[in-house]
Amino acid sequence: MQSGNQDIQKKLLRTWRRQQRFFHTRGVCHALLWIVGLILFDLALDWSFDLPGWARVGLLAANVSVLVWIGYRQWWRLLHRYDPLRASLAVERLHPELNSLLVSYVQLQPGDQDAPLASPQLIAALKKQAVETVRPLDFRGVVDFRKLRNLALAATVVLVAFELSGLYLGEFYRVLAVRLVNPTSDLGYPTRTHIKTVSGDLTVRQGDSAELAIEVDKDSEVPGEAVLQISYDDGPWEKVQVEGDAEARFAHSLPRCTKSFVYRFRAGDARSKQYAVSVIPCPQILESVVRLRFPEYTTLAPEEITALNFEVIEGTEMEWEVHCDQALTAAAITCDPGQSLKMTIDKDDPRVARLSMKAGQSLAYQFNWTDRDHGYHYTDNVRYSLQVTPDEPPQVLVLPPMPEQKATLDKTLNIRFRVQDTYGLDKASIVYSVNGAAEEEHALGSLSGRSADRDIEWKPREWIPELADNDILTYAIKVTDNHSGERGPNAGLSKNLSLRFLAREDYLQAVMDIRSDLFDRVKGVQADESESSGTLKELRTQVKP
Repeated sequence: MQSGNQDIQKKLLRTWRRQQRFFHTRGVCHALLWIVGLILFDLALDWSFDLPGWARVGLLAANVSVLVWIGYRQWWRLLHRYDPLRASLAVERLHPELNSLLVSYVQLQPGDQDAPLASPQLIAALKKQAVETVRPLDFRGVVDFRKLRNLALAATVVLVAFELSGLYLGEFYRVLAVRLVNPTSDLGYPTRTHIKTVSGDLTVRQGDSAELAIEVDKDSEVPGEAVLQISYDDGPWEKVQVEGDAEARFAHSLPRCTKSFVYRFRAGDARSKQYAVSVIPCPQILESVVRLRFPEYTTLAPEEITALNFEVIEGTEMEWEVHCDQALTAAAITCDPGQSLKMTIDKDDPRVARLSMKAGQSLAYQFNWTDRDHGYHYTDNVRYSLQVTPDEPPQVLVLPPMPEQKATLDKTLNIRFRVQDTYGLDKASIVYSVNGAAEEEHALGSLSGRSADRDIEWKPREWIPELADNDILTYAIKVTDNHSGERGPNAGLSKNLSLRFLAREDYLQAVMDIRSDLFDRVKGVQADESESSGTLKELRTQVKP
């Protein structure tokens, strides 16, 4: 009886092991099919589109996820620990004539807490019957390996075909493995066309040209033309057909680069890596301030302006402070016609450039920059204007009544004049000349403020004792301002006045002539008035009804 019990246990254990081998075989076949399929799919995808590193990471993660799911679905979830009851149920399904005898036998084994309460004699009889009934039965039919025949054949064919393909595609598989495991790898797939050199990553000054080129190994398959692909700002790829030369070199020149881009070449079945052309733009002004310190005599307070087109008075001290978006090694202001003023780069912040100068003349100017990172020299396209206004001389106006043009030698002239200046007056004087001789000057005193009215009495004979009858005196009022500088103060002159000195008898005759002339003019006016009055009366008579 004990021997029969051991036989049943061994047969159930062998049945469980046979089931496990079945599931393992089934799982391995499914895994092989999926692994080979995924390898071929990954190879086709990566070879066709030259996937970037991040895409290869995603592809590898997707492969692992698919294999885990297949492993669980087709393999892992079917496996289980040895359970006599589970094995006996499988045998019962194969031999339904047992009528649950084997299941009852397993459940009545010693130590089974769920065994039903029954008499020992009944249990012993049941066990004996089970041993005698089960002994001649074959449990191997529980697992039919013939069901795996097609699956195993497919897996074997695929595996053999894959191994044979390794004779031709082994290098492709190796490259794929490296590219999937190491996303930073730039290892390429074998090609019939071999690219020797590529112009690679380039740095170009904005506005300059750039030449993109590859050279193909002459010992490999050399195509008639290559395809250059260019992409701006992650946009679509633009294709350019590039003809090769006798040296198997394919070059394309971009005459003017305005913004950065990436590019790659395709020559025959070979593809280059993707390279970047970094276009370095001209430094841009982010902020600017011009500090103005006006000449002291103007009494104007210092001022700061942000505009680079501005107007100042001559002699103003100016300091530009310009903040750029790039670090600089040199900067300058270029003025027409070609004068260059070097700017100072701030030691603590190389993006800041300064220049101090004194306003001398109007000019148009541009900024020149040399960036620190690449040493490129730029001329800003924007032209600015500095308008320098000279300090105008005072304006002098002689006020009515105007001085006489004829007088005797003892004449005293009464002269009234008005002066004004933008920033301040200083002194007044009379500038005179006798009979066109050299001019002389006589001071009239100091002035203050920006405008003034003055009355003066001038006896020419006291200043010019040598005056004689029939001399002609030419004179003007001269006023200077408080301008300080190399050329000194500005001077303003009134219009020239003239005075002819006559003997007393001649002067009286001249007065009489003027009186007679005025009398004739009055008579003429009276005659005109009388005529006009008569005409008016006649018109009134005609219009009455």
